[in-house]
Amino acid sequence: MYLNDAFAMEIAHEERIKERIQKVTLLPEAKLKFEHHLQETLQQQERVRNLITESNGIAIYEKADLPVLRPPRSILDNMKKQITLAEWELKEIEQDIIIENAEIAKYNMLIQFATKINSLAFAIPPLRQNLEEEYSMYAWLRANTPAMFVKLWPDIQSYSSLPLQAAEALSNVNLTFRCEICQELFASSEEL
Repeated sequence: MYLNDAFAMEIAHEERIKERIQKVTLLPEAKLKFEHHLQETLQQQERVRNLITESNGIAIYEKADLPVLRPPRSILDNMKKQITLAEWELKEIEQDIIIENAEIAKYNMLIQFATKINSLAFAIPPLRQNLEEEYSMYAWLRANTPAMFVKLWPDIQSYSSLPLQAAEALSNVNLTFRCEICQELFASSEEL
């Protein structure tokens, strides 16, 4: 039961990491780290699935609900209208840290169970490996969050980082600039 709980967490995290890889556009180094962690997550799934089988259990292929910190609905609605893509990325990094920390807690707890139940001693090495990989990702996120914030800050302050809805609307506008005397086109907003 506890191993299937961890398995469900890894299945859900695989989906989240795939989404993060698709959506993280402003931080190429984070994208590379998520791609690496996706491979680790798939290996973690395999380790946990093997532990379930070795314990005479059956792996249940369901997704867990990942822990997230959601603002109240009224704040979230305003965020969606006002937040920039760069700010949204910072919110997602915050969620990534929460999820990695939860996975660390899960594997720590599983190791404690395996330590106390003699018949599960064989599970300790693969669980420790999963724990180390989760801690490595958590540590990377924590260590790199200040640098990612610094990198995103100019986008938060710039014209190109208007609230997402406004930036999308402006990107569809095409202005043309003509000479007042001869009316010849000399520039468009697409060229500028």
